[in-house]
Amino acid sequence: MLWILSAYFLLLHSPGNAEPKEKMVSQELMVLIAEEGQSINLTCKFMHTIEGLYLKRTFAKPTDVLFITYHGKNKKEDSAYKNRTEYFEVNNTATITLKQLKENDSDGYMCTATLTTDTGLKLKNSPVKFLLVVKAPSEKNFESPWMLYIFISVLMLLVFMLGSYIIYHADIKKCFQQGHAKKRQNFIYEDMTYSLRCQNTENKKNQYAM
Repeated sequence: MLWILSAYFLLLHSPGNAEPKEKMVSQELMVLIAEEGQSINLTCKFMHTIEGLYLKRTFAKPTDVLFITYHGKNKKEDSAYKNRTEYFEVNNTATITLKQLKENDSDGYMCTATLTTDTGLKLKNSPVKFLLVVKAPSEKNFESPWMLYIFISVLMLLVFMLGSYIIYHADIKKCFQQGHAKKRQNFIYEDMTYSLRCQNTENKKNQYAM
């Protein structure tokens, strides 16, 4: 997709507005691919204690997806993500789960946190940006294991029937060939007998002629 490549380039080169340019650090881009209805985890690590955290959409549809305070006790979701997020935090690492994904959730995502540092509260972006691509679910050939069992059983039955058919016709062909060979042998035998009879008759005629 062209927009994915464009987003990849823009996310790599967009520092966000949480830090001054002279203090910006390079950010890693993680590409996540999922199907509709699935869930994915976005993990954001920081060097200091998280006092508050935003999960932001940053490219196609800039939005504050989620706002967390008090280490997850207070959570505010965007209406498009209502009841579709989970938050877990431990050791200055926040993990956000997006559930029941939709195709229009495809976008760039980034965590921005208010951190307690030695010099006070500071707003910083996570060192990782995310490019989420949600695609339509792939077609499933079997809706349940029973369908698979039925398919295998039918396939085995067809193989058995085909094998029986081949063996049956091979036996018929063999019998036909044996019968044909026997008839040919009998024909040769009768022909030889006839020739001998003719030869004997001619010999007798010659004797009478003498």
